[in-house]
Amino acid sequence: MAKFYVPEYYDHFRCKGGACRRTCCHGWNITLSMHEYFALRSVEGSESLNRRMDGALEIISDDKERYAAFVRTQDGSCPLLREDGLCAMHAECGEEVLPAVCREYPRAYRTDYACELAFSASCEGVAEFLLNATGPLKIVRREIDRPVPEPEEHDEQTMNLLRNIRHVCVRVLQDRALPMADRIAHLHALLYELHAYEAVGDMRGLCAAAQEFVLRQFPLMRVPEADWVHLAAPLALSGAFFQSSPSLREFWPKMTAALHLPQDRAEWTEEHFIRAERRYALCKGRFADTHPHWQEQWERLMTNYAFYTRLPFSDRLAGLKDEALSLAACYAMTRFAAVTIAAESTDADALVDIIAAVMRLIEHSGFDRRCVALLRKSHLDDEEHLRDMLLTV
Repeated sequence: MAKFYVPEYYDHFRCKGGACRRTCCHGWNITLSMHEYFALRSVEGSESLNRRMDGALEIISDDKERYAAFVRTQDGSCPLLREDGLCAMHAECGEEVLPAVCREYPRAYRTDYACELAFSASCEGVAEFLLNATGPLKIVRREIDRPVPEPEEHDEQTMNLLRNIRHVCVRVLQDRALPMADRIAHLHALLYELHAYEAVGDMRGLCAAAQEFVLRQFPLMRVPEADWVHLAAPLALSGAFFQSSPSLREFWPKMTAALHLPQDRAEWTEEHFIRAERRYALCKGRFADTHPHWQEQWERLMTNYAFYTRLPFSDRLAGLKDEALSLAACYAMTRFAAVTIAAESTDADALVDIIAAVMRLIEHSGFDRRCVALLRKSHLDDEEHLRDMLLTV
């Protein structure tokens, strides 16, 4: 047993099983280690399970950790998924025979800097907790029966830096004196500011600047005048990712219809962008009416994202400036998608579905690196433009 930092909903989370509208294995490339591959091949099941297993796995590389994968069915599902939404292997043989990814998702265990257990909002059940709960999301400690490896040795300065900066990020995200867009914009500005210290290796100055940032009094930001340029980033991100993402592809026609845009991006003109900006303003108003608590919902969503990715110290990005761009893209994508797709619906499930689908892209692909590259290539990464974009979406 060891004590882990976990989101407060850890005690209540349960897999929805067959009640899940979009199962976690749909449209996902599920890989297995060499050990898991041969363990599954040796399972003795019923005739029905054995038929499902025939041709269900394929060897994809000689990498022992990413050795094989499930061959998806024609509709993109796992071949072991039954019509009732349950896993045939799990139902017949129990959880212990499943590959690690199937046993642990949506959980992410980490023990390098501290014992943490985060949950991905790509899971429908997690998204429901975040969007339906009240109050700020809290991180608590719980005893979990899981073996913990020997912790890596880190100097005290590094540990203090990690703890302090992450704490500052959460405090900014949960500052309810400000609208959500202002909080993201201020946090984005902080990470850009801290990048200057990071670039010269001044960790003491970086930590001091972060602590000072929390003490500042932030005035309300002025929403910029209407201009389609402010939607250029979310339009570019959506166009680049939606059609190629298995979890988002089905939403693309509804998004483009809401903005009166052709589905083919090659046909977009400046006139289309201007029209889209006007349509988006109307959608924002309707979304605020149908989802009056969206600010609190996004606060919990973004706080969960910060804990899941260890913002601003993920192991996928090059530094704080990239972390700032990825944070801005995450907020813009989730907000833009929800406003265009769920503005007219009072059904809570509609919002959960689009949020879970977007978070599947954001948290389980190379979205962070790809969005940073896209924003830079499109010259949309300057601080002023991104601030106006955050305040507009």
